[in-house]
Amino acid sequence: MTTAVAFRDHHGNVAIGADTMLSGSVSTYMQTKVHRVGDLWVAWSGVAIVDRYLIDASSSDQSFESLAALSDAVAAWMRERGNGKQDDDGDWFVNASLIAIGAGRQGGPWVAWGGGYCGSRGDYAAIGSGGLIAYGALFTARKRRWTAESAVRAALEAAAYHDPFTGGRLVIKIEVADDV
Repeated sequence: MTTAVAFRDHHGNVAIGADTMLSGSVSTYMQTKVHRVGDLWVAWSGVAIVDRYLIDASSSDQSFESLAALSDAVAAWMRERGNGKQDDDGDWFVNASLIAIGAGRQGGPWVAWGGGYCGSRGDYAAIGSGGLIAYGALFTARKRRWTAESAVRAALEAAAYHDPFTGGRLVIKIEVADDV
């Protein structure tokens, strides 16, 4: 499990971040869960195999016009490898969520769940086991007009304190609005 969050501040700057803790059936280890893929910063929660796709995509010239396109590509890649399952309607579902930001005032945050729904969640979003805890901190940060970086850091710290599946080093990336 993990916690990943994104936040747009009142100046239009956006930040994204995630913890680095991965929990296995026997051990816990650390891994960066925030990657640059084309024009997007992307973080993930759920099955760790998603990270392999994002690392490959970030080191290639692949570019995605939206998080929806990236989410579809991840879901297809996982389906090819036998990861995930079909629901009662025959739709493919993967146990992973993505959160992304881009540059500028239209730069997210956007969220995709399980290779399915993808859309904007307003000025802030959180996913993963500590996501609900992080939402509380993000709500307060929005009301108090904190910077994007401060909001993401506070949300991840709150999740790491209260959620046993969130921890390790925090990784935070920032995109500054063009007109600031």
